[in-house]
Amino acid sequence: MATSSLERRNAIEVQMMSNRCGLALSSPIDSDTPSDDCWSSTRLMDALPPSISSTLSSTSSNNAENSCSVLLAFGEVLLPPLRSVVSECMANYLQEHSWTFLNEDPIKKTAFNRQRKDILASGDELAFWFLEKNDQRHIRSLNLDNCGDVRVLLKIMIKAGCFKDDETQLAKKLKEFRDQLAHQNLFSKEFMKMVFDQMLSLLEAIESNHKLDTSNYQRKLKQLRKFGAQKYLKKNKKGNQLSSLRSLLTLMSSSEQETTLIDSLIDATITDITQEEDEYSRRAIEVANSWAIMNDEQPQIYCHEFIFKSNKGNKANLDSLLRKTKHKPSKVLMIGNNFKMSRDKFAEGSTRTAYRGHFEGGQSNPWFVENPEVVLKKSYKKTQNTTDILMKIRSFSSVLVVKFNMLTLFSKGSIKLLDLLVLKDEDMTMEPYIDHTSYTKWSNNNGFVNIGNYEPLLDAFSHWTHQVTNGQLIVVDLQGTKKDGVFFLTDLAIHSSIGEFGGTNRRARGIATFFKTHVCNQVCKSLGLTKQRL
Repeated sequence: MATSSLERRNAIEVQMMSNRCGLALSSPIDSDTPSDDCWSSTRLMDALPPSISSTLSSTSSNNAENSCSVLLAFGEVLLPPLRSVVSECMANYLQEHSWTFLNEDPIKKTAFNRQRKDILASGDELAFWFLEKNDQRHIRSLNLDNCGDVRVLLKIMIKAGCFKDDETQLAKKLKEFRDQLAHQNLFSKEFMKMVFDQMLSLLEAIESNHKLDTSNYQRKLKQLRKFGAQKYLKKNKKGNQLSSLRSLLTLMSSSEQETTLIDSLIDATITDITQEEDEYSRRAIEVANSWAIMNDEQPQIYCHEFIFKSNKGNKANLDSLLRKTKHKPSKVLMIGNNFKMSRDKFAEGSTRTAYRGHFEGGQSNPWFVENPEVVLKKSYKKTQNTTDILMKIRSFSSVLVVKFNMLTLFSKGSIKLLDLLVLKDEDMTMEPYIDHTSYTKWSNNNGFVNIGNYEPLLDAFSHWTHQVTNGQLIVVDLQGTKKDGVFFLTDLAIHSSIGEFGGTNRRARGIATFFKTHVCNQVCKSLGLTKQRL
């Protein structure tokens, strides 16, 4: 049997790899003639040294991921705004132009003519006649609002005379890319970047020319480019959403290979999400059965609340914090009684591990009465100033939050930071417990933004912290819970080149990463924030 196109392409990649490594593997990989001597990519892989075959296998895997990202971008990012803009333009085109004018337009190059004006009752019918005869026979009728084939919409943009030149040229290029994807299934990272650059340019052109807000689609595209298809889905989609997305992508797929890629992507994402949920449930059960008295002889816990002050002894404001290079906080002792802590961790992040804690009755301090359920977090690396840095991050963030909330623009939302205490003589912090079901991570310190649960106020807050401090720092890694319009945040991170803010501080590179994936929203625009160009 002749080798398949995919098998032959992989074989060519192997041959090129072997040539670079000084191996002589002559085989009729370009032959379509059946032969027992015809090498498949699998046989070539077997002939290569393990280190080389491993490298090539990894390359093929990465190329499959890139192809999945491009497929997802066409269906998840580009298709919805194209439906809207093409539908609107066709309806306007039909309504605004006289038939005499249309007779002089590129429309005459299609099957449309003046005698058809009696049956063209909508923009959908008009758009249908911009398609080639083969497409017309295949589609039969066209509903632009529900069109599942992005290539059909791109063809209309190319052939109709009602789109700007920049849109037409971008549509042509993207149509070529989509055709390539239909005939090949493995693409390099460079190809993916080219597609995404053209797609971003088209989204920007649509927003500029048609006043259609494409910011959320631009945001999705940048997240896909940064994290890849599977991480994007894992962070932003849930079970029902994944099923709907599978149906959409399957509908727009043009080959069995594309359908296989889509199924593999969705199935792998569902598996990862299920495993994480099962792991969390397992840990929750372990925690429920592992409560222990922290101090058997005297079950009390000693905590400190840190307060940063200015040189004059007043509570520090933003200016005083930015001016000082060293910050010495004052401490307020707080004692909690009848405290229990789980032996087993219930969650872990990139820098710390979390444990459940509980205060029973008999409390003299109102804080422990109001917060009987708490979380204790312990750093992986124990250093002398770990807790000092955490309190410094919180102090800077707290001052910025207060200043941000004073803006009268946000009457429907505000931000608060969860209280944070430091255990005396322990490398641990304590804060109120947030239930797993209401806990949300809206961003991280590496460019991630939660598209599935996007909050414009929080995204704008991060941008605003950079501008209000004249670029000296930016507050990121926004996570916590939302209740009655108030965001209760915890575990924030700060990127800054001028100060020490711990291991999550990626300095200038972290600031650049934020703006690389950030797309300004209406809150940013209302605040007059400057759009950063990198």
